[in-house]
Amino acid sequence: MKVSSKTIYGLQFLIRLAIEGSGKWIQLKEIVEKEHISEKYLESIVSLLKTSGLLQVKRGAQGGYKLAYPPSQISLQQIISVIEGTELSRDLENASTEMSTVVRQVSVGAIKKIDHQFNTLLKVITLEDLANQTSQQLNSFDFMI
Repeated sequence: MKVSSKTIYGLQFLIRLAIEGSGKWIQLKEIVEKEHISEKYLESIVSLLKTSGLLQVKRGAQGGYKLAYPPSQISLQQIISVIEGTELSRDLENASTEMSTVVRQVSVGAIKKIDHQFNTLLKVITLEDLANQTSQQLNSFDFMI
């Protein structure tokens, strides 16, 4: 599974919603200003998240975005799959049918094993975990002398 800057920006957006949202509508401009993300770029990511059902959208002056589910119910794996798609899984499935050598079979088998373990780990890390970690870091003061 690949992870691009699009996923990083999507995570920034979702973590901000998890921290600041707690049921209230957050406008895109608020997050754009705090996270220094291009609004146009973020809109394309938000569109994917909305279509997937992870976000709720309310139009108008009192509108904005909020999470469709509690952060504890949204896994990192879900977020990455929505933003990046599942290209590696499809590629691995196709590679299995195109085997020509034992070396290739072993290579693809190793990648499948890594992909499976990676996805297993991503399923247990939730948006709530990331939001809590972010909040702790935002609230801690490190003074260096």
